[in-house]
Amino acid sequence: MRAPARHALDARFAEPHRQSYTPPPQPSASSGDSIALRSADASETARRIALAMVHALLEADAAALQRLFAERVVFGLEAIGRPRAELVDRCIEETRSLAYEPDLSPEQVVDVRAIEVQRADRFHAQVPLPPGLRPSDLLVTLPPRNTGTEARSRVPCVTAVYVRAGERSAIVGLTR
Repeated sequence: MRAPARHALDARFAEPHRQSYTPPPQPSASSGDSIALRSADASETARRIALAMVHALLEADAAALQRLFAERVVFGLEAIGRPRAELVDRCIEETRSLAYEPDLSPEQVVDVRAIEVQRADRFHAQVPLPPGLRPSDLLVTLPPRNTGTEARSRVPCVTAVYVRAGERSAIVGLTR
């Protein structure tokens, strides 16, 4: 018995749903203005992107890092963003120098229960944001998992990432 043929109007050929996009909330609005509310899923997306970055670092997967990083990425408190390719190379090199064992998962390096996600403007309430970052960007703190071995005493290349949620969510900043 042959399976029934499918065609373009068949419901099973529906386009996959794209991730929803919520524009960044504005600090204030006046009467008649539309405003956006950030839903809780933006912080989960930021968390997922940060863990995907750690996974890509551990696998030395430059292509995956290229997809996760914005075109220019703020590194530390530098005044200008660095090109994505430069940071990919730098972070992969640092990961290799830490000599992690093969097939290590992000959960073995990062204490996933202690990951914190907060708006950049809340974290930087007392100090200005690094240039190139927006108050609505999300800061994802990646605490290292305490394993007692120095090789895993820190996450390669970063302690936190800034994620800009949007139609194409991307890492826009790294901190040590």
